[in-house]
Amino acid sequence: MDMSPFITQHAEAAGVIGEIETLMQGGTVQDADKIRALLSTLVGKLSVHLAIEDKNIYPKAKESENATLKALAEEMESSMAGLAQDLMAYSTKWASAIKINENTAEFITETKGVFDALKKRIELEETKFYPLVAENM
Repeated sequence: MDMSPFITQHAEAAGVIGEIETLMQGGTVQDADKIRALLSTLVGKLSVHLAIEDKNIYPKAKESENATLKALAEEMESSMAGLAQDLMAYSTKWASAIKINENTAEFITETKGVFDALKKRIELEETKFYPLVAENM
């Protein structure tokens, strides 16, 4: 299976994350309206990405004869559900520029935590999961 579209989606998400991180440099929020718009873009991109994975990758990977792929797919699908819920709760909590501006320190801390989790997930998918999928599906 060609995993390049998924890797491209990761790169697009990482680009949005980088833009947001640039607007939070120095422990301040430089443009909360732009950050909120970028967060909406990020959530949209990740929602599409996850839906495609849920429909096209996880079901097939969990049926694989490769035990490693099967186990990893089950583990990753389960953990992704939690990460997706965290992302949606985070996006809902910080639903407006006003909320971001009201508590920038908390927003920055939570944003760093969410982004770190997303980056780790992307790295895991690209270094372990996608290569197994590509070899076995």
